[in-house]
Amino acid sequence: MNSFKDNQFDELKQAVLALGGTNLMFDLERFIINNLVEGYRTNTFNEYQVNIYASGYMLKGAITEDGFEEILQAIENIKNPPEYEELPE
Repeated sequence: MNSFKDNQFDELKQAVLALGGTNLMFDLERFIINNLVEGYRTNTFNEYQVNIYASGYMLKGAITEDGFEEILQAIENIKNPPEYEELPE
């Protein structure tokens, strides 16, 4: 499996931050959150993998604790969808 080394991640992060000064906006945290959740939803990643990847991204500063919690909550909602009250007809 391919993974970024710390220096490669830092280079990518710097490149993304450098683009922020132009009209091109890229939210790295949102990209990571969406892709980890979608990876879990499509069974590309299992829960253990998502937790490891999300922890690594948080430690490297790519996502915040709130982003980490959002990922955990999304996985919980996929595993146990919230029950909706039926509306009367």
